[in-house]
Amino acid sequence: MKLPRLQTKLQAMTPKAPKSIKQVSDSWRDSKTTAERGYGYKWQKYRLSFLQRNPLCVYCLEQDRVTEAKVVDHIEPHRGDQDLFWNTDNHQSLCMSCHSSIKQREEAGSKNSTAYVFMPDWLGPIPRLTIVFGCAGSGKSTWVKEHAKPNDVVLDLDEMIADIGGKPIYKGNKQDFALAVRKRNSLLLQMSKHNQSGYLILTGSTPAQRRWWVSKLQPSSVHIMETSKEECIERIMSDERRTMSVKQKQIQSVGKWEI
Repeated sequence: MKLPRLQTKLQAMTPKAPKSIKQVSDSWRDSKTTAERGYGYKWQKYRLSFLQRNPLCVYCLEQDRVTEAKVVDHIEPHRGDQDLFWNTDNHQSLCMSCHSSIKQREEAGSKNSTAYVFMPDWLGPIPRLTIVFGCAGSGKSTWVKEHAKPNDVVLDLDEMIADIGGKPIYKGNKQDFALAVRKRNSLLLQMSKHNQSGYLILTGSTPAQRRWWVSKLQPSSVHIMETSKEECIERIMSDERRTMSVKQKQIQSVGKWEI
């Protein structure tokens, strides 16, 4: 099994495995100062650093508008949960207008967020499985379509998110993502139980992540895409299905992919 030599270096924060979303009482703000809620000197220093690295509003970018961001927003409302508060994968840049309008409407409807576990410990071996690893734009889905047989189960999270949300690909929201992960995990359990054959498409950004999936599922084979980072970025930028915000995030993820 050959690992690709990937050379382009893009600066980005180290990704963390997604966690189950926790619920904390809405009374977490009661009788607390701004600093006691976590927005003291440490946060303000972090905020300035984050906005320097991510200076544009992600909501505006999705509408092909360029607007300077002023707020470091928590994608999933933390409600006092310090793990969620400081999780760098839970932060995004917003302008004041988007934060005060779109985001507040999202939070109003997000109190019953769907929990998920991205890398569940309860998964078992799937002897007839092929795992395909690769960064965004590497051609994982195309490779699987070329090799999968009619009866194979194909687990492509991007396609599952689109199907569950009833939206075009790359247009799903956090709830669509959570539901798709839960469905994927359920299908992996079924494949293990019924000895089904199929393909699992994963990014696997680090060797440790790839080893975890291989040791947990014990697949019959593993394929790692050897597409160069330069070509992956070119494909991402030329794909009209991706919004500018999605392109920005995926190009950053390409830079994080390790051999």
